[in-house]
Amino acid sequence: MPPKPSDAPGHGSNRRGQPRAIRRLVIWYRRNAAVTSLVGTATATANAAGSMAGSVAGIPNSGVIQVGELRIDTNKRQVYRGEERVRLTGMEFSLLELLVGRSGEPFSRGEILKEVWGYTPERHVDTRVVDVHISRLRSKLEDDPANPELILTARGTGYLFQRIVDAVAPEAL
Repeated sequence: MPPKPSDAPGHGSNRRGQPRAIRRLVIWYRRNAAVTSLVGTATATANAAGSMAGSVAGIPNSGVIQVGELRIDTNKRQVYRGEERVRLTGMEFSLLELLVGRSGEPFSRGEILKEVWGYTPERHVDTRVVDVHISRLRSKLEDDPANPELILTARGTGYLFQRIVDAVAPEAL
């Protein structure tokens, strides 16, 4: 449900002279339009993936990836370290899923913004949100976030997840 514009006093204008309520409507529309297009794309991708044999985008059919003591269940959208569940927001999980799905492949901040948020950056500052989410993700997943071993910085490019040599479901072991 979009926010309702308010004519109540105290609702000023932004730098562009637009009423704040209109700006909020524009932001809401952009977010929901991006979500709608992403849902359509995800549905088409899932339908195509269902007819393909083997793993999709580097994720095994079981949807479970084991990296050291970290277990990522893409079907349930849950992450475990050992037996303990790691609480991730939906955006953090989507970011992790993107990086893990193409492990060892570096992504620029702009590519991450486009893939996860559905937003094409217009200014360099727009990509800062990626750095913040990577930092939060590292703090939840890494033993030492200052010296990451899972989510690595690709100097001059962006970020990548360490190369997963063999993603095997735990029950297959």
